[in-house]
Amino acid sequence: MLLLEAVKERLGEGCIHLDHALKSFQHEEDLSRKVLLRFVRRKSGEPSDMPEAEADLVVAADGINSTARAILYPKEGPPHFSGRILWRGCLEREPYLTGASMVWSGHANQKFIAYPISKRSQASDPPKSLVNWIAELRVRDENDPDTTPPKTDWTKTVPKEKFAGEFQEWKFKFLNVPELIEKTEKVYEYPMCDRDPVDRWSFGRLTLVGDAAHPMYPIGSNGASQAILDSESLVRRLLECKNLDDIPQALQNYQDDRLPVTAKIVMANRGNGPDHVMQVAYERAPDGFQDIYDIISRMSWRRSGLCIRLLQVLKLRKSIRWQRRAVAQQRGEG
Repeated sequence: MLLLEAVKERLGEGCIHLDHALKSFQHEEDLSRKVLLRFVRRKSGEPSDMPEAEADLVVAADGINSTARAILYPKEGPPHFSGRILWRGCLEREPYLTGASMVWSGHANQKFIAYPISKRSQASDPPKSLVNWIAELRVRDENDPDTTPPKTDWTKTVPKEKFAGEFQEWKFKFLNVPELIEKTEKVYEYPMCDRDPVDRWSFGRLTLVGDAAHPMYPIGSNGASQAILDSESLVRRLLECKNLDDIPQALQNYQDDRLPVTAKIVMANRGNGPDHVMQVAYERAPDGFQDIYDIISRMSWRRSGLCIRLLQVLKLRKSIRWQRRAVAQQRGEG
């Protein structure tokens, strides 16, 4: 809703067209010509209220099951399933630890993550914290040749009994995981999937961004953060355009900025990315430990994926500051 309201504020409500699913598009070798897009109603397949539209620029941000990508790469097939499923939920509860602490626990085949996402209720009596949590389990053997993802609907809730039993003993002094799951009203299911990197995102006046361009396992929050970095690069390159004829080159430059980096992250996340340090700790001390440095040296720790995670956070913060300055300048405030 936050993004929707921002679009309405900056572009106007008239730019939003609901129930317009992309069916096809036509882009010419002549880069001076606009892209022709055709839309249908998602459920019926009937032509939508606006069956066709032309655009100087098309940004396909339609996710891991991108129609635009499927048209560009018709032989690609379904996403690659990791064998693991994520269950997500949110609960308003009393703050734990510092009130801003992130819980990152488990190993490659069973993991639980929790972190606060809002301060709006901290002024209440007693203070409250809106906590987002993720439970992860392997449900298919990692050596299974079948990587077809299970059918799921991200908009429908699922019974907690599907996974809660596996976390029944996960009771920390600062956070009771079974209780957190039990008190959460709605839980949603997300198979952890990705796709192999492709060689090209930009085709004339059309380009892919986010999960449409580089779907990856959301390890280290990379799913969201890399899409934000895409937008920063894309906007920066488009601002370099002197006129509409420069758009194809801007999209090519954006692709050159982002495709090589994200391709490496896709492959790194298949090896657990920055979460690998958790697997090392589990393998070396499956029954627990008193001091992390007893099982992972300080030097190894510094070289671990947590350094990668910190670098990603710093880059993301830099990107957010850049975007805020750009918006301020656009509004004549800076």
